[in-house]
Amino acid sequence: MVHIVVAAACGSNQQPRMTISPSITTLVAQGVQQFSASITGASNTAVNWSATAGTISSSGKFTAPLVSNSTQVTVTATGATDHSLTATATVNVTPPPPLAITTSGLPEANAGMPYSASLSATGGTSPYRWSLASGALPAGIQLQASTGILAGTTAVGGSYALTAKVTDLSGNTSTHALTLSVAAGSASDFDGPAELPRTYIQTAMANTPAPGSTITVNSAAGLQSALNSASCGDTIALQQGATFAGRFTFPAKSCDDNHWIVVRTNADDSTLPAEGSRVTPCYAGVSSLPGRPAFNCASTTNVMAKLVMAQVGSGPIVFAAGANHYRLIGLEVTRLSGIGIVYALSSIVTGDMANNIILDRVWMHGTAQDETMRGVALGGGTYISVVDSFFTDFHCVSRTGTCTDAQAIHGGVGDNPMGPYKIVDNFLEASGQSILFGGGAATLTPADIEIRRNHMFKPLTWMLGQAGYVGGTDGSPFIVKNHFELKNAQRVLLDSNIMENSWGGFSQVGFGILLTPKNQGGACSICQVADVTVRYNFIS
Repeated sequence: MVHIVVAAACGSNQQPRMTISPSITTLVAQGVQQFSASITGASNTAVNWSATAGTISSSGKFTAPLVSNSTQVTVTATGATDHSLTATATVNVTPPPPLAITTSGLPEANAGMPYSASLSATGGTSPYRWSLASGALPAGIQLQASTGILAGTTAVGGSYALTAKVTDLSGNTSTHALTLSVAAGSASDFDGPAELPRTYIQTAMANTPAPGSTITVNSAAGLQSALNSASCGDTIALQQGATFAGRFTFPAKSCDDNHWIVVRTNADDSTLPAEGSRVTPCYAGVSSLPGRPAFNCASTTNVMAKLVMAQVGSGPIVFAAGANHYRLIGLEVTRLSGIGIVYALSSIVTGDMANNIILDRVWMHGTAQDETMRGVALGGGTYISVVDSFFTDFHCVSRTGTCTDAQAIHGGVGDNPMGPYKIVDNFLEASGQSILFGGGAATLTPADIEIRRNHMFKPLTWMLGQAGYVGGTDGSPFIVKNHFELKNAQRVLLDSNIMENSWGGFSQVGFGILLTPKNQGGACSICQVADVTVRYNFIS
Protein backbone atom coordinates (compact mmCIF):
# COMPACT_ATOMS: atom_id res chain seq x y z
CA MET A 1 0.00 0.00 0.00
CA VAL A 2 1.27 3.42 -0.92
CA HIS A 3 0.39 6.52 1.10
CA ILE A 4 0.49 9.78 -0.80
CA VAL A 5 0.64 12.95 1.28
CA VAL A 6 -0.02 16.27 -0.45
CA ALA A 7 1.47 19.28 1.39
CA ALA A 8 0.04 22.74 0.91
CA ALA A 9 2.30 25.06 -1.00
CA CYS A 10 4.25 27.37 1.25
CA GLY A 11 2.22 30.47 1.96
CA SER A 12 -0.95 29.26 0.24
CA ASN A 13 -2.91 29.55 3.50
CA GLN A 14 -1.48 32.95 4.37
CA GLN A 15 -4.23 35.36 5.36
CA PRO A 16 -4.10 38.97 4.16
CA ARG A 17 -2.62 41.20 6.82
CA MET A 18 -2.28 44.96 7.24
CA THR A 19 0.16 46.95 9.36
CA ILE A 20 0.29 50.70 9.97
CA SER A 21 3.29 52.87 10.75
CA PRO A 22 3.82 54.54 13.11
CA SER A 23 1.46 52.65 15.39
CA ILE A 24 1.63 55.28 18.13
CA THR A 25 2.80 58.88 18.15
CA THR A 26 2.39 62.16 20.03
CA LEU A 27 1.60 65.48 18.34
CA VAL A 28 0.94 69.03 19.45
CA ALA A 29 -2.42 70.40 18.27
CA GLN A 30 -2.30 71.13 14.52
CA GLY A 31 0.85 69.03 14.21
CA VAL A 32 1.30 66.83 11.14
CA GLN A 33 2.22 63.14 10.87
CA GLN A 34 2.58 61.07 7.70
CA PHE A 35 1.18 57.53 8.14
CA SER A 36 1.78 54.56 5.87
CA ALA A 37 0.00 51.22 5.61
CA SER A 38 1.30 47.94 4.23
CA ILE A 39 -0.82 44.97 3.08
CA THR A 40 0.62 41.50 2.59
CA GLY A 41 -1.14 38.47 1.16
CA ALA A 42 -3.46 40.44 -1.12
CA SER A 43 -3.16 41.70 -4.69
CA ASN A 44 -4.80 45.07 -4.04
CA THR A 45 -2.76 47.06 -1.52
CA ALA A 46 -4.70 50.35 -1.72
CA VAL A 47 -6.17 51.70 1.53
CA ASN A 48 -8.65 54.32 2.69
CA TRP A 49 -7.86 56.50 5.69
CA SER A 50 -10.04 57.87 8.48
CA ALA A 51 -9.53 59.49 11.88
CA THR A 52 -11.76 60.04 14.89
CA ALA A 53 -10.67 63.69 15.05
CA GLY A 54 -8.50 66.03 13.03
CA THR A 55 -8.10 65.46 9.30
CA ILE A 56 -6.28 62.89 7.20
CA SER A 57 -5.63 62.99 3.47
CA SER A 58 -6.02 60.17 0.97
CA SER A 59 -2.25 59.68 1.14
CA GLY A 60 -2.23 59.30 4.94
CA LYS A 61 -1.08 62.78 5.98
CA PHE A 62 -2.74 63.45 9.34
CA THR A 63 -3.26 66.91 10.87
CA ALA A 64 -4.04 66.91 14.58
CA PRO A 65 -7.15 68.76 15.79
CA LEU A 66 -7.17 71.89 17.92
CA VAL A 67 -7.52 70.74 21.55
CA SER A 68 -7.51 72.44 24.94
CA ASN A 69 -6.85 69.19 26.84
CA SER A 70 -4.82 66.08 26.04
CA THR A 71 -6.84 63.96 23.62
CA GLN A 72 -6.39 60.51 22.10
CA VAL A 73 -7.21 60.10 18.40
CA THR A 74 -7.47 56.84 16.48
CA VAL A 75 -6.27 56.71 12.88
CA THR A 76 -7.63 53.79 10.84
CA ALA A 77 -6.49 52.33 7.53
CA THR A 78 -9.05 50.15 5.73
CA GLY A 79 -8.48 48.01 2.66
CA ALA A 80 -9.93 49.72 -0.40
CA THR A 81 -11.50 46.50 -1.71
CA ASP A 82 -11.46 44.22 1.34
CA HIS A 83 -13.05 46.29 4.10
CA SER A 84 -12.38 43.56 6.65
CA LEU A 85 -8.70 44.48 6.46
CA THR A 86 -7.99 47.22 9.01
CA ALA A 87 -5.18 48.55 11.14
CA THR A 88 -5.19 51.37 13.66
CA ALA A 89 -2.72 53.81 15.15
CA THR A 90 -2.99 55.92 18.26
CA VAL A 91 -2.20 59.62 18.27
CA ASN A 92 -1.86 61.40 21.59
CA VAL A 93 -2.65 65.06 20.92
CA THR A 94 -1.47 67.62 23.44
CA PRO A 95 -2.60 71.25 23.64
CA PRO A 96 -0.11 73.87 22.45
CA PRO A 97 2.00 75.70 25.03
CA PRO A 98 0.65 79.07 26.17
CA LEU A 99 0.83 81.90 23.67
CA ALA A 100 3.52 84.46 24.55
CA ILE A 101 5.28 87.35 22.84
CA THR A 102 9.04 86.78 22.95
CA THR A 103 10.21 90.17 21.63
CA SER A 104 11.81 91.91 24.61
CA GLY A 105 12.64 95.23 22.95
CA LEU A 106 12.73 97.14 19.67
CA PRO A 107 15.83 98.50 17.92
CA GLU A 108 16.07 102.28 17.67
CA ALA A 109 14.81 103.99 14.52
CA ASN A 110 16.32 107.05 12.85
CA ALA A 111 14.09 109.79 11.49
CA GLY A 112 14.18 109.88 7.71
CA MET A 113 15.71 106.40 7.43
CA PRO A 114 13.89 103.16 6.50
CA TYR A 115 13.17 101.05 9.57
CA SER A 116 12.39 97.36 9.97
CA ALA A 117 11.95 95.14 13.02
CA SER A 118 10.06 91.93 13.73
CA LEU A 119 7.76 90.92 16.55
CA SER A 120 7.83 87.23 17.44
CA ALA A 121 5.80 84.85 19.57
CA THR A 122 5.76 81.22 20.65
CA GLY A 123 3.05 78.79 21.68
CA GLY A 124 -0.60 78.91 20.78
CA THR A 125 -1.71 77.80 17.35
CA SER A 126 -0.46 79.53 14.21
CA PRO A 127 -1.12 81.52 12.13
CA TYR A 128 -0.81 84.58 14.33
CA ARG A 129 -2.38 88.01 13.81
CA TRP A 130 -0.65 91.09 15.19
CA SER A 131 -2.13 94.39 16.35
CA LEU A 132 -1.64 97.15 18.89
CA ALA A 133 -3.61 96.82 22.12
CA SER A 134 -2.70 100.39 23.07
CA GLY A 135 -0.37 103.20 22.07
CA ALA A 136 0.57 104.21 18.55
CA LEU A 137 3.43 103.94 16.11
CA PRO A 138 5.07 107.06 14.69
CA ALA A 139 3.60 108.28 11.40
CA GLY A 140 5.10 106.37 8.48
CA ILE A 141 5.84 103.12 10.35
CA GLN A 142 3.28 100.34 10.08
CA LEU A 143 2.68 96.98 11.76
CA GLN A 144 2.01 94.17 9.29
CA ALA A 145 -0.81 92.10 10.78
CA SER A 146 0.12 88.76 9.22
CA THR A 147 3.88 88.84 9.82
CA GLY A 148 4.49 91.03 12.87
CA ILE A 149 6.96 93.16 10.90
CA LEU A 150 7.27 96.83 11.80
CA ALA A 151 8.51 98.77 8.80
CA GLY A 152 8.50 102.18 7.20
CA THR A 153 10.11 105.61 7.40
CA THR A 154 9.15 108.32 9.86
CA ALA A 155 10.22 111.93 9.88
CA VAL A 156 9.45 112.55 13.56
CA GLY A 157 11.80 111.78 16.43
CA GLY A 158 10.62 110.83 19.90
CA SER A 159 9.73 107.93 22.18
CA TYR A 160 6.59 105.91 21.42
CA ALA A 161 5.08 103.61 24.05
CA LEU A 162 2.90 100.83 22.71
CA THR A 163 1.49 97.46 23.67
CA ALA A 164 1.82 94.74 21.06
CA LYS A 165 -0.90 92.11 20.87
CA VAL A 166 -0.82 88.71 19.19
CA THR A 167 -3.88 86.53 18.55
CA ASP A 168 -3.62 82.88 17.55
CA LEU A 169 -5.95 80.70 15.47
CA SER A 170 -7.97 79.71 18.55
CA GLY A 171 -8.52 83.30 19.63
CA ASN A 172 -5.99 83.21 22.48
CA THR A 173 -4.13 86.48 22.99
CA SER A 174 -0.93 87.75 24.55
CA THR A 175 0.29 91.32 25.02
CA HIS A 176 3.64 92.93 25.76
CA ALA A 177 4.60 96.54 26.43
CA LEU A 178 7.33 97.95 24.18
CA THR A 179 8.91 101.31 23.41
CA LEU A 180 10.08 102.47 20.00
CA SER A 181 12.65 105.25 20.16
CA VAL A 182 13.20 107.40 17.07
CA ALA A 183 16.40 109.45 16.94
CA ALA A 184 15.92 112.93 15.48
CA GLY A 185 17.53 113.82 12.18
CA SER A 186 17.11 112.76 8.58
CA ALA A 187 18.93 110.96 5.85
CA SER A 188 20.12 114.34 4.54
CA ASP A 189 22.18 114.84 7.72
CA PHE A 190 24.58 112.11 6.60
CA ASP A 191 27.14 112.78 3.91
CA GLY A 192 29.70 110.04 3.61
CA PRO A 193 30.30 106.59 2.11
CA ALA A 194 27.06 104.98 1.00
CA GLU A 195 25.73 102.40 3.40
CA LEU A 196 25.55 98.92 1.88
CA PRO A 197 22.41 96.78 2.23
CA ARG A 198 21.93 95.67 5.81
CA THR A 199 20.23 92.42 4.81
CA TYR A 200 21.17 89.96 2.07
CA ILE A 201 18.74 87.20 1.10
CA GLN A 202 20.04 83.62 1.10
CA THR A 203 18.61 81.76 -1.90
CA ALA A 204 20.52 78.46 -1.96
CA MET A 205 18.28 75.42 -2.30
CA ALA A 206 19.49 74.32 1.12
CA ASN A 207 17.90 77.48 2.56
CA THR A 208 14.45 76.70 1.12
CA PRO A 209 13.58 73.15 2.25
CA ALA A 210 10.39 71.48 1.03
CA PRO A 211 10.25 68.20 3.00
CA GLY A 212 6.59 67.38 2.28
CA SER A 213 4.78 65.50 -0.46
CA THR A 214 5.10 65.88 -4.24
CA ILE A 215 1.94 66.77 -6.16
CA THR A 216 2.13 66.00 -9.89
CA VAL A 217 0.08 68.30 -12.14
CA ASN A 218 -0.72 67.86 -15.84
CA SER A 219 -3.45 70.46 -16.48
CA ALA A 220 -4.28 74.11 -15.81
CA ALA A 221 -7.27 73.17 -13.66
CA GLY A 222 -5.06 70.83 -11.71
CA LEU A 223 -2.50 73.57 -11.09
CA GLN A 224 -4.89 75.93 -9.31
CA SER A 225 -6.31 73.02 -7.34
CA ALA A 226 -2.80 71.97 -6.31
CA LEU A 227 -1.90 75.52 -5.27
CA ASN A 228 -5.04 75.71 -3.14
CA SER A 229 -4.56 72.34 -1.44
CA ALA A 230 -0.77 72.20 -1.06
CA SER A 231 0.60 72.06 2.44
CA CYS A 232 3.64 74.03 3.49
CA GLY A 233 6.65 71.92 2.54
CA ASP A 234 5.05 70.36 -0.55
CA THR A 235 6.45 70.37 -4.08
CA ILE A 236 4.11 70.94 -7.04
CA ALA A 237 5.68 69.25 -10.08
CA LEU A 238 4.39 70.45 -13.46
CA GLN A 239 4.68 68.23 -16.51
CA GLN A 240 7.69 69.29 -18.56
CA GLY A 241 6.77 70.49 -22.05
CA ALA A 242 3.12 71.02 -21.04
CA THR A 243 1.28 74.37 -21.29
CA PHE A 244 -0.81 75.70 -18.41
CA ALA A 245 -2.98 78.58 -19.66
CA GLY A 246 -4.76 80.79 -17.16
CA ARG A 247 -4.30 83.20 -14.27
CA PHE A 248 -3.01 81.30 -11.26
CA THR A 249 -3.29 82.63 -7.72
CA PHE A 250 -0.62 81.57 -5.24
CA PRO A 251 -2.56 81.71 -1.96
CA ALA A 252 -1.40 82.88 1.45
CA LYS A 253 -0.55 80.00 3.78
CA SER A 254 1.12 79.84 7.18
CA CYS A 255 4.48 78.58 5.91
CA ASP A 256 7.89 79.15 7.47
CA ASP A 257 11.59 79.01 6.62
CA ASN A 258 11.63 75.23 7.08
CA HIS A 259 8.55 74.53 4.94
CA TRP A 260 8.59 76.20 1.52
CA ILE A 261 6.23 75.38 -1.33
CA VAL A 262 8.19 74.65 -4.50
CA VAL A 263 6.46 74.96 -7.89
CA ARG A 264 8.67 73.55 -10.62
CA THR A 265 9.03 71.51 -13.77
CA ASN A 266 9.00 67.78 -13.12
CA ALA A 267 12.13 67.41 -15.25
CA ASP A 268 15.11 65.97 -13.45
CA ASP A 269 17.49 68.49 -11.89
CA SER A 270 20.26 67.18 -14.13
CA THR A 271 18.45 68.53 -17.20
CA LEU A 272 18.39 72.11 -15.84
CA PRO A 273 21.33 74.46 -15.32
CA ALA A 274 23.07 73.74 -12.05
CA GLU A 275 21.91 75.75 -9.06
CA GLY A 276 23.51 79.20 -9.30
CA SER A 277 23.76 79.11 -13.12
CA ARG A 278 21.63 81.22 -15.46
CA VAL A 279 18.93 79.54 -17.52
CA THR A 280 18.45 80.41 -21.22
CA PRO A 281 15.60 79.77 -23.70
CA CYS A 282 17.55 76.66 -24.77
CA TYR A 283 15.83 74.84 -21.92
CA ALA A 284 12.43 75.65 -23.46
CA GLY A 285 13.53 74.30 -26.84
CA VAL A 286 14.50 77.68 -28.35
CA SER A 287 18.00 77.77 -29.83
CA SER A 288 18.18 81.51 -30.62
CA LEU A 289 16.28 84.81 -30.65
CA PRO A 290 16.92 87.46 -33.34
CA GLY A 291 19.17 90.28 -32.20
CA ARG A 292 20.12 88.66 -28.89
CA PRO A 293 23.48 87.25 -27.82
CA ALA A 294 24.11 83.64 -28.84
CA PHE A 295 22.75 81.07 -26.40
CA ASN A 296 25.29 78.36 -27.32
CA CYS A 297 22.82 75.60 -26.50
CA ALA A 298 24.24 72.22 -25.57
CA SER A 299 20.70 70.87 -26.08
CA THR A 300 17.32 72.25 -27.13
CA THR A 301 15.18 69.68 -25.37
CA ASN A 302 12.21 71.43 -23.75
CA VAL A 303 12.43 70.60 -20.05
CA MET A 304 10.38 73.56 -18.80
CA ALA A 305 6.68 73.75 -17.97
CA LYS A 306 4.95 76.76 -19.57
CA LEU A 307 2.54 79.12 -17.78
CA VAL A 308 0.62 81.33 -20.22
CA MET A 309 -1.52 84.44 -19.64
CA ALA A 310 -4.47 84.26 -22.03
CA GLN A 311 -6.27 87.56 -21.34
CA VAL A 312 -5.71 91.28 -20.77
CA GLY A 313 -4.53 92.11 -17.25
CA SER A 314 -1.81 90.75 -14.99
CA GLY A 315 -0.81 87.10 -14.88
CA PRO A 316 -0.33 84.17 -15.24
CA ILE A 317 1.36 84.41 -11.80
CA VAL A 318 -0.48 86.34 -9.09
CA PHE A 319 0.66 86.16 -5.47
CA ALA A 320 -2.24 86.71 -3.10
CA ALA A 321 -1.95 89.27 -0.32
CA GLY A 322 0.15 87.60 2.36
CA ALA A 323 1.51 84.83 0.11
CA ASN A 324 4.82 83.55 1.41
CA HIS A 325 7.56 80.96 1.04
CA TYR A 326 7.15 80.07 -2.63
CA ARG A 327 10.05 79.04 -4.88
CA LEU A 328 9.46 78.70 -8.65
CA ILE A 329 12.00 76.66 -10.64
CA GLY A 330 12.38 75.76 -14.31
CA LEU A 331 9.28 77.50 -15.66
CA GLU A 332 8.60 79.40 -18.87
CA VAL A 333 6.22 82.27 -18.08
CA THR A 334 4.64 84.15 -20.98
CA ARG A 335 1.41 85.42 -22.62
CA LEU A 336 -0.59 84.84 -25.78
CA SER A 337 -0.07 87.21 -28.69
CA GLY A 338 -2.83 89.49 -29.98
CA ILE A 339 -4.86 89.66 -26.75
CA GLY A 340 -3.96 93.26 -25.81
CA ILE A 341 -1.72 94.62 -23.09
CA VAL A 342 -0.48 92.44 -20.24
CA TYR A 343 0.62 94.61 -17.32
CA ALA A 344 2.78 92.12 -15.41
CA LEU A 345 3.48 88.43 -15.85
CA SER A 346 4.10 88.13 -12.09
CA SER A 347 2.49 90.46 -9.55
CA ILE A 348 1.30 90.77 -5.95
CA VAL A 349 -2.27 91.55 -4.93
CA THR A 350 -2.58 94.74 -2.88
CA GLY A 351 -3.11 94.06 0.82
CA ASP A 352 -0.94 92.21 3.32
CA MET A 353 2.52 92.14 1.81
CA ALA A 354 3.85 88.96 0.23
CA ASN A 355 7.18 87.71 1.50
CA ASN A 356 9.86 85.09 0.89
CA ILE A 357 9.35 84.49 -2.84
CA ILE A 358 12.09 83.24 -5.18
CA LEU A 359 12.00 83.06 -8.98
CA ASP A 360 14.82 80.69 -9.90
CA ARG A 361 15.92 79.68 -13.42
CA VAL A 362 12.76 81.04 -15.05
CA TRP A 363 12.38 82.27 -18.64
CA MET A 364 9.87 85.12 -18.50
CA HIS A 365 8.96 86.81 -21.77
CA GLY A 366 6.39 88.76 -23.73
CA THR A 367 5.84 88.41 -27.47
CA ALA A 368 7.82 90.07 -30.24
CA GLN A 369 5.37 92.93 -30.96
CA ASP A 370 2.67 93.06 -28.25
CA GLU A 371 2.82 95.39 -25.26
CA THR A 372 3.93 93.47 -22.19
CA MET A 373 4.62 96.11 -19.58
CA ARG A 374 6.47 94.22 -16.86
CA GLY A 375 7.94 90.86 -16.04
CA VAL A 376 7.96 91.03 -12.24
CA ALA A 377 6.02 93.70 -10.34
CA LEU A 378 7.49 93.54 -6.85
CA GLY A 379 4.61 95.55 -5.36
CA GLY A 380 4.30 95.38 -1.59
CA GLY A 381 6.69 92.52 -1.02
CA THR A 382 9.60 91.72 1.26
CA TYR A 383 12.36 89.14 0.89
CA ILE A 384 11.79 88.65 -2.85
CA SER A 385 14.51 87.29 -5.13
CA VAL A 386 14.94 86.86 -8.88
CA VAL A 387 17.98 84.73 -9.65
CA ASP A 388 19.56 82.95 -12.64
CA SER A 389 16.63 83.83 -14.91
CA PHE A 390 16.07 85.21 -18.43
CA PHE A 391 13.70 88.08 -19.35
CA THR A 392 12.90 89.11 -22.94
CA ASP A 393 10.40 91.21 -24.92
CA PHE A 394 9.05 93.69 -22.40
CA HIS A 395 8.12 96.83 -24.30
CA CYS A 396 5.64 99.68 -24.79
CA VAL A 397 4.82 101.03 -28.25
CA SER A 398 5.28 104.73 -29.06
CA ARG A 399 2.45 106.94 -30.39
CA THR A 400 -0.23 104.24 -30.66
CA GLY A 401 0.49 102.15 -27.57
CA THR A 402 -1.27 101.85 -24.21
CA CYS A 403 1.75 102.04 -21.88
CA THR A 404 4.83 104.26 -21.66
CA ASP A 405 7.47 102.53 -19.55
CA ALA A 406 8.20 98.81 -19.69
CA GLN A 407 10.49 97.03 -17.23
CA ALA A 408 11.76 93.53 -16.67
CA ILE A 409 11.56 94.19 -12.90
CA HIS A 410 9.76 97.08 -11.19
CA GLY A 411 9.22 98.06 -7.56
CA GLY A 412 9.27 100.96 -5.14
CA VAL A 413 5.61 101.99 -5.17
CA GLY A 414 2.73 101.42 -2.76
CA ASP A 415 2.02 101.61 0.95
CA ASN A 416 3.49 98.34 2.23
CA PRO A 417 7.07 97.81 3.47
CA MET A 418 9.40 96.93 0.59
CA GLY A 419 12.70 95.05 0.59
CA PRO A 420 15.05 93.40 0.97
CA TYR A 421 15.33 92.35 -2.68
CA LYS A 422 17.86 90.19 -4.50
CA ILE A 423 18.27 90.47 -8.29
CA VAL A 424 21.31 88.40 -9.24
CA ASP A 425 22.63 86.74 -12.42
CA ASN A 426 19.74 87.47 -14.78
CA PHE A 427 19.43 88.50 -18.43
CA LEU A 428 17.07 91.51 -18.29
CA GLU A 429 15.62 93.00 -21.47
CA ALA A 430 13.05 95.82 -21.52
CA SER A 431 12.49 98.92 -23.63
CA GLY A 432 11.96 101.35 -20.74
CA GLN A 433 14.27 100.12 -17.98
CA SER A 434 15.61 96.70 -17.17
CA ILE A 435 15.15 97.64 -13.50
CA LEU A 436 13.18 100.59 -12.09
CA PHE A 437 12.39 101.47 -8.48
CA GLY A 438 9.87 104.27 -8.02
CA GLY A 439 7.90 106.23 -10.55
CA GLY A 440 4.53 106.12 -8.80
CA ALA A 441 2.63 106.77 -5.58
CA ALA A 442 4.44 105.54 -2.47
CA THR A 443 4.45 106.20 1.26
CA LEU A 444 7.56 104.11 1.98
CA THR A 445 11.02 103.69 0.47
CA PRO A 446 12.31 100.22 -0.49
CA ALA A 447 15.66 99.39 1.08
CA ASP A 448 18.38 96.73 1.08
CA ILE A 449 18.51 95.92 -2.63
CA GLU A 450 21.23 93.67 -4.06
CA ILE A 451 21.66 93.86 -7.86
CA ARG A 452 24.65 91.90 -9.12
CA ARG A 453 25.95 90.08 -12.20
CA ASN A 454 22.98 90.88 -14.45
CA HIS A 455 23.12 91.49 -18.20
CA MET A 456 20.81 94.42 -19.01
CA PHE A 457 20.20 94.48 -22.74
CA LYS A 458 18.17 96.07 -25.54
CA PRO A 459 18.34 94.41 -28.99
CA LEU A 460 19.40 96.78 -31.77
CA THR A 461 16.57 95.30 -33.86
CA TRP A 462 14.28 97.61 -31.83
CA MET A 463 15.96 100.64 -33.45
CA LEU A 464 14.36 102.13 -36.56
CA GLY A 465 16.52 101.62 -39.63
CA GLN A 466 18.38 98.61 -38.28
CA ALA A 467 18.40 95.36 -40.22
CA GLY A 468 15.68 93.06 -38.92
CA TYR A 469 13.82 95.98 -37.27
CA VAL A 470 10.91 94.94 -35.03
CA GLY A 471 8.39 97.36 -33.51
CA GLY A 472 4.72 97.28 -32.60
CA THR A 473 2.17 95.59 -34.82
CA ASP A 474 1.62 98.91 -36.65
CA GLY A 475 5.35 99.43 -37.15
CA SER A 476 5.74 102.10 -34.44
CA PRO A 477 8.99 101.75 -32.48
CA PHE A 478 9.15 100.76 -28.84
CA ILE A 479 9.77 103.51 -26.27
CA VAL A 480 13.44 103.06 -25.36
CA LYS A 481 14.80 104.85 -22.29
CA ASN A 482 17.43 103.60 -19.81
CA HIS A 483 18.89 100.42 -18.35
CA PHE A 484 18.79 101.10 -14.62
CA GLU A 485 16.81 103.85 -12.89
CA LEU A 486 16.11 104.75 -9.27
CA LYS A 487 13.42 107.23 -8.22
CA ASN A 488 12.74 105.78 -4.77
CA ALA A 489 15.28 103.43 -3.15
CA GLN A 490 17.84 103.23 -0.38
CA ARG A 491 20.81 101.02 0.44
CA VAL A 492 21.29 99.68 -3.06
CA LEU A 493 24.29 97.69 -4.27
CA LEU A 494 24.74 97.79 -8.08
CA ASP A 495 27.71 95.52 -8.64
CA SER A 496 29.33 93.72 -11.61
CA ASN A 497 26.51 94.19 -14.12
CA ILE A 498 26.70 94.54 -17.92
CA MET A 499 24.52 97.25 -19.53
CA GLU A 500 24.43 96.98 -23.31
CA ASN A 501 22.65 99.12 -25.95
CA SER A 502 20.53 102.08 -24.89
CA TRP A 503 19.78 104.92 -27.29
CA GLY A 504 16.79 106.79 -25.89
CA GLY A 505 15.29 109.30 -28.30
CA PHE A 506 11.91 109.58 -26.64
CA SER A 507 11.52 111.48 -23.34
CA GLN A 508 15.08 110.53 -22.26
CA VAL A 509 18.47 110.15 -23.88
CA GLY A 510 19.16 106.56 -22.92
CA PHE A 511 21.26 106.48 -19.75
CA GLY A 512 22.95 103.36 -18.50
CA ILE A 513 22.32 104.49 -14.92
CA LEU A 514 19.88 107.23 -13.89
CA LEU A 515 19.47 108.27 -10.23
CA THR A 516 16.62 110.76 -9.97
CA PRO A 517 14.62 110.97 -6.71
CA LYS A 518 11.19 112.09 -7.78
CA ASN A 519 7.87 112.98 -6.21
CA GLN A 520 6.08 111.43 -9.17
CA GLY A 521 2.84 113.28 -9.87
CA GLY A 522 2.93 114.72 -6.36
CA ALA A 523 2.15 111.26 -4.95
CA CYS A 524 5.48 110.42 -3.31
CA SER A 525 6.62 113.19 -0.99
CA ILE A 526 8.91 110.76 0.87
CA CYS A 527 10.65 109.44 -2.26
CA GLN A 528 14.42 109.48 -2.01
CA VAL A 529 17.48 107.90 -3.57
CA ALA A 530 20.17 107.40 -0.94
CA ASP A 531 23.05 105.07 -0.08
CA VAL A 532 23.64 103.73 -3.59
CA THR A 533 26.90 101.86 -4.22
CA VAL A 534 27.84 101.50 -7.90
CA ARG A 535 30.93 99.43 -8.66
CA TYR A 536 32.51 97.15 -11.26
CA ASN A 537 29.80 97.65 -13.91
CA PHE A 538 30.39 97.63 -17.68
CA ILE A 539 28.28 100.04 -19.76
CA SER A 540 28.34 100.12 -23.55
